[in-house]
Amino acid sequence: MGDFLKYKSFLSSVEYSVDDNCLFGKVMFIKSLLTYEGETLQELEKIFHQTIDNYLADCQAEGIKPNVPCSGDFAERNPERFKSSSPGVIHEPQRPQSNQD
Repeated sequence: MGDFLKYKSFLSSVEYSVDDNCLFGKVMFIKSLLTYEGETLQELEKIFHQTIDNYLADCQAEGIKPNVPCSGDFAERNPERFKSSSPGVIHEPQRPQSNQD
């Protein structure tokens, strides 16, 4: 199973509390704080799914956009000065030459 649960593109940790004698998790990589707990892994996963479903329903009811985890895609900006007809070649801007001959 690994150290994470995944549901609808959300990832969550799986941890154990000795003091409380329970499993708990926290949804990761979003700004909102979503936590939950259960006594078995099956219960923890079920409650994780319910937590995500409730979160998305609450966001929709409030008319707000839910936090979503990062996609993992990297959007690279490519300024004109780096464009080249030869792949892998970077053209730096030319410095003005001084007229001290």
